[in-house]
Amino acid sequence: MTLALGPDVVTTDVDDGLVLLDQRSGRYWQLNRTGAVALRRLLDGASLDEVAVALTQGAGGAAGAGHRPGVPGAPSGDGAPGVPGAPGVRGGDGVARDERVEDVRDRARADVLDLVAALLKARLVVHS
Repeated sequence: MTLALGPDVVTTDVDDGLVLLDQRSGRYWQLNRTGAVALRRLLDGASLDEVAVALTQGAGGAAGAGHRPGVPGAPSGDGAPGVPGAPGVRGGDGVARDERVEDVRDRARADVLDLVAALLKARLVVHS
């Protein structure tokens, strides 16, 4: 799956992620940091599996776990649902280190797929 930004979509980096503006409708969406990383990699041609691996590399195989890539809110009022944090494997806090890396990656892949579906539905990205 190769993606590109929609023809009327521009992006701006912000401290906690990425804002996408649909200039056609005037609506904007904000991706959290994890969602921004996922989108950038997808736009660069990475596969869903490659993005899932990139999001879960690090301590315990789960850097980024606990932060599902998503559209946490749509300030323009389009009603896009928030994406709550997933518990995941966390490093240094002694919580849930028994989860297999493959399970974390499978969940990350599913979360990225959900992100792509939401971005396609909002016409922020298109298949290229």
